[in-house]
Amino acid sequence: FVAVGSFIRRYGSYIEEGKPLPGYTEITLKDDDRNDPLITKEGLVDLNILTAEEYDEIVRQNLENAKIIRDILEEKGLKLYDIKLEYGRRKENGEIILIDEVSGGNMRAYKDGKYIEPLELSKYLGI
Repeated sequence: FVAVGSFIRRYGSYIEEGKPLPGYTEITLKDDDRNDPLITKEGLVDLNILTAEEYDEIVRQNLENAKIIRDILEEKGLKLYDIKLEYGRRKENGEIILIDEVSGGNMRAYKDGKYIEPLELSKYLGI
């Protein structure tokens, strides 16, 4: 992952745009009225939204899923800068799962230092 987008808007005074952020995961609440605010692990636990173990599982899955997507893009000569994936609970058993689609609209990909628009990205991927 790379420091771009909302990360730079929040923390640009402390980091250069484009700086690698290996293993970085942010969690936000899905709340349109509050612009999907960031929340910490402790906040999620204290509000009984997640257990500490569920938080760790989301981070694990997020890094694993992002790596798979990054590797696929790299095979096509593209570089993944960032991605937003949504997770939720399976109704039947409460298992934490990826509930979001993976598309050009939820990631930033670059080719030769140039941002690839989401619709153009599908051409590179042959879909």
